[in-house]
Formats: sequence, structure tokens, C-alpha cells
Amino acid sequence: MIPELLSQTGLLAGGFVINVAITVMAMVLGTALGAVLGLVRYSGGVAARIAGLLTGLCSNLPSFVLLFYLAFMLPVEFEWDGAFYLFPVWVKAAIALTIPVIGFASDRFLDFRRQLADGEAGADLVFLAAWMQYALFILMASPTASVIGTDEILARANRIAAQSLDPGFLMLIYGYTSLWFLLAGLAVTALAGWIERRSGRSRDRVLRANRRRRRRRQHPGHASQKAGTMTLDPGGK
Repeated sequence: MIPELLSQTGLLAGGFVINVAITVMAMVLGTALGAVLGLVRYSGGVAARIAGLLTGLCSNLPSFVLLFYLAFMLPVEFEWDGAFYLFPVWVKAAIALTIPVIGFASDRFLDFRRQLADGEAGADLVFLAAWMQYALFILMASPTASVIGTDEILARANRIAAQSLDPGFLMLIYGYTSLWFLLAGLAVTALAGWIERRSGRSRDRVLRANRRRRRRRQHPGHASQKAGTMTLDPGGK
């Protein structure tokens, strides 16, 4: 069974590429739109309250329901320059997963802007680590796209499993499919942890520098006296 399983690696890899494409598209679109909402919320006023309501709406809409809604609402094909093209199903899935990303990015950009205003060091690295962890969440949610016909890794695993009546092979194929997500999760988590540790070291350096500056302001005479002592001639001349 193992050789048969490994022979399907290329097919499953192609499906996983679609999962990654869904994740990238959802994160890029959602981050761009969420950043706009976050900046509007930071500016204050009526627009900030409206942006806050939109953020809450995006954060609480069930993406699984949106999958079915967009699958039926968006056209199956569209016309461009006199020719008809199929509307990719995976794009519909990416748009559905964009909605929760908008809510996430709005909150994170608001926090990021406040941290910059407060002069906190490492705010950009903290944002990046959180962004990567949420991207992993979207990647794990991308197999739900199979319910609307997206030919991603889970859909391909289902087709492979349907060709075998051996329960042991079913366990192997789905375990092998899960392994792709497990390895991706471990890689992203390790990278996000490294970024968080680096941001922590950056904050520590800034805090130490600030403490030294405060000590100099509190004891300016000590620093000048020390500098004057170093310039005196050893013979007292």
C-alpha cells in the first residue's frame, strides 16, 4: 500500500498548491482591505465607528456559509473581449475566506498603528508573526473549499480513496493528506516563533537604551564630571 500511496504524491501536491493559492489570495486581499479599515478606525469620528461595525461583521460572518453563498451568487462563467471564461471555483473559495481576514487585519492594523504612535519597538515584527499565524489558520480552513467543487488536496484525496475498498488504505491516504498540513503548520509556527523572539530582543534593546537616556537626564552633572576627569593631566598640570 505504501508504494501505491507514494505514487499519488504528485497528484496531492498539485492539490496542495491550490490550497496555498487560496490562502495567499485570501490573505493578500483581506490584509489590504483590513488595513484600510484599521487606519480609518484609528482616525476617529463617524467613519471610525462605521469601520468598527464592518470589522465586527467580517469577524463574525461564518466563512463556511459564505462558501455556498458565493458559489451560487457568483457567475459560473464571464465574458471578456467577446470570449467566455469559466469563473474558477477556487477563487470563489478565496473570496469567502477573505472576509474573516479583513476583520483580523483591521484589528491588527489598529493595534499596529497605536504601537507606532506609542514608540513601541518591534511592532512590525509582532504584526508579521500574528499575520503568519492567521495565514496558517486560513490554510487549515482551505479544505472546506472542496464542498463547492474546488479541486484541492482533500478533494483529490477523496477521489483516490473512492478507488479503493481497503479501510487500511483509506487511513493511509487521509493521514498522508493531513501530513501536508502538519508539516506546513510546523514550519510556519517555527518561523513565527523566531520572529516573535527577535521582536522581543528588539524591545529589550530599546528599553535598555531608554533607561540609559533617562539616567543621563537625571544625573547630567555626573556624566560631565566623569568626562572632565578623563581629560585631566595625570601630573595635575
